[in-house]
Amino acid sequence: MARDLHKYRLRRPRELSGPVLRGIASWPLLPTLVLTVGSGVAVILGAYWLIARFVPIGDQPMTAAQRLTAAFATATAAGALVALVVNVRKQDLSEQAARRDFESAFTERFRAAASQLGAVSPAERLAGVYAMASLADEYPRRRQQCVDVLCGYLRVPFDPAVDELAALTTDTTHSFADGKTVTSHATMAARPHDLQVRSTIISVIHARTRPEVETSWSHLNFDFTGARLHNLKFQGSIFSGEDTSFLGATFSGERTWFDGATFSGKRTSFSGATFSGEDTSFLGATFSGEETWFGGATFSGQRTWFGGATFSGEGTSFSEATFSGKRTSFSGATFSGEDTSFSGATFSGEDTSFGKATFSGERTWFDGATFSGQRTWFDKATFSGQLTSFDKATFSGQLTSFDRATFSGQRTSFDRATFSGQRTSFDGATFSGQRTSFDRATFSGERTLFDDATFFGVQVTFDAARKIGDAIVSGLEQPQLGKGATIKAYGRPFHGWPDPAVQTPAFPDGDTMD
Repeated sequence: MARDLHKYRLRRPRELSGPVLRGIASWPLLPTLVLTVGSGVAVILGAYWLIARFVPIGDQPMTAAQRLTAAFATATAAGALVALVVNVRKQDLSEQAARRDFESAFTERFRAAASQLGAVSPAERLAGVYAMASLADEYPRRRQQCVDVLCGYLRVPFDPAVDELAALTTDTTHSFADGKTVTSHATMAARPHDLQVRSTIISVIHARTRPEVETSWSHLNFDFTGARLHNLKFQGSIFSGEDTSFLGATFSGERTWFDGATFSGKRTSFSGATFSGEDTSFLGATFSGEETWFGGATFSGQRTWFGGATFSGEGTSFSEATFSGKRTSFSGATFSGEDTSFSGATFSGEDTSFGKATFSGERTWFDGATFSGQRTWFDKATFSGQLTSFDKATFSGQLTSFDRATFSGQRTSFDRATFSGQRTSFDGATFSGQRTSFDRATFSGERTLFDDATFFGVQVTFDAARKIGDAIVSGLEQPQLGKGATIKAYGRPFHGWPDPAVQTPAFPDGDTMD
């Protein structure tokens, strides 16, 4: 082991005591001049020979004096070349010194700003925020480094409950009538009034990610993993860096704004994030990067808005997300990426709306999703991708409505879905894809309506579908079939359950599957 360490020491490069020179400035001066003068002499001799051989004056060849004059003229040019080399070297040295001073100034200012951010005084920390932002603006090559520090500050644990308390340790003594004395020890906030500092960092980032800003940070990566963000305002911001992460972040306060924001980087993640503020708004936001993740996110505030948002990346995932606030809206949202997943998502608030939403990507999954709120709307929604799946989804709220929705993709599946709410409606819906299936679906709610639904050129199956108790399923007795459309169960024409007492499919000849 000692021998190996000895070898390592022998192989270590010699440390340079001064700054490293680059370019022409790194060439030794004397050899450089000798090389230049030698080149000049070679030029003179070469010029003398070439002039004598190829440059006659009139009909007479050049005399020796004329050739010598021309050669010395060439030497003068060579001297000018030497002077040029020396001046270029000086300029190079000067520029390298300026760059070193520039970098040295950055290092000193960066150290001072970082120190201010770690101070106890709120005023010092605020000064540190602006100092770090100024460095990022002035040093484009170090901009990511400065932004990483500001994002890192937001990732430091933060407790709003003690934000207003002074950074002191307090001992409180209580004396009782029996003579007993009790001393309580309490340590207050390590960094008081931190909310103001954090809000300032958010404001600084927001100002520099707006579309009209002169010095933009939009192309950078932003890592807010695990950050606690209060009353966040990023409306209209553009995040085009490769990675934007809000993984496991907590959004609190009255409102979280992402209205009109654009996420066009390769990866955008809100996975596992918690939105507990009153209002969470992504109205009109655009997600065009390759991957957008909201998997496992929790939306527990009063209102969550994704209305008019656009998801056009390859993959969009809200898998296992929970929406428990009073109102959740994806009205008018557009999902055009290859894969959109709400698999395992839970919607338990009073109102959930996907009205007029468009799902045009190749695959859309709501597999295992639970809709238990009072009202769920998919009215006028459009599903035109190759696959739309609500397999094993549960609709248990008072009202679930797919009225005038359009299912035009190749395959639409409600296999093993459970419709247990008071009213489920497909009134005026259009099924025009190649195949739609309700195989093994369970209809146990008071009413399930297919009234005025249109089946056009589609094969619809209800294999092993069941109606429980006094549930009513209407609109299948005389369905509107067009251009070769069929509704079957087990390969035979299916007309629903005209007799409320019968729970399995009925057929034209009166047979059932009981």
